[in-house]
Amino acid sequence: QGVAMGAGVMAARAIIREANALLDEAGGITGEDGIRVKDGQRLTLDMLEFSPAFDRIVNPYIENLALIGVAATLDRVDMSQYVERERSGDYDMTNHGFAMSLEPGSGLKQWFDSSTADDSSRNLMRLRSDAVDRLLPLVIDAQELDEMTTATKALDRVLRSMRFWVPQWFKPVDTVAYYTYLPHPEEMPPYATGEIDFWWADIAEADALRAAGAIR
Repeated sequence: QGVAMGAGVMAARAIIREANALLDEAGGITGEDGIRVKDGQRLTLDMLEFSPAFDRIVNPYIENLALIGVAATLDRVDMSQYVERERSGDYDMTNHGFAMSLEPGSGLKQWFDSSTADDSSRNLMRLRSDAVDRLLPLVIDAQELDEMTTATKALDRVLRSMRFWVPQWFKPVDTVAYYTYLPHPEEMPPYATGEIDFWWADIAEADALRAAGAIR
């Protein structure tokens, strides 16, 4: 654990040094209060939220931004205000889940097409890109798997280069607690827990647990 934590601290410091170097190169001067200023404007960021559930993620992020001279604030509002500000684009940053289907299709337009930049619950970054607009039909209209794979990888590279999101976390497994009388296939489908679709009940096992007082 000590090694892992130490490596993490070193990596974080390296990132902070790199970020500060980039901001120095861009001409941001650190003021007496520790906040960078360029052309008379302080470097600020407004993080829009409606739920305290993300405080444990957002607050450390805000603290880290202060280390590179960014005056970030958490602006938590009620749901109605959040929806209105989301629609109007009145925010600098917010949390957003990029949940999509396994097979890329026409829904990608809602996420990334320029036509949805001002009216979409998904294209919150107001993305407008000629390159993305030209790649989307290649993905959506692909007739063969290889064709779709190539187009999707090209789209992915372009989207990543724009850096409009900061990944927060990733968990590659589902954590599930269940009774032993509920078996399931050893090999599960990708991205599917399937507890309702293809788990089953072992009645004999359930009776044994019930007799032992483990379940009612």
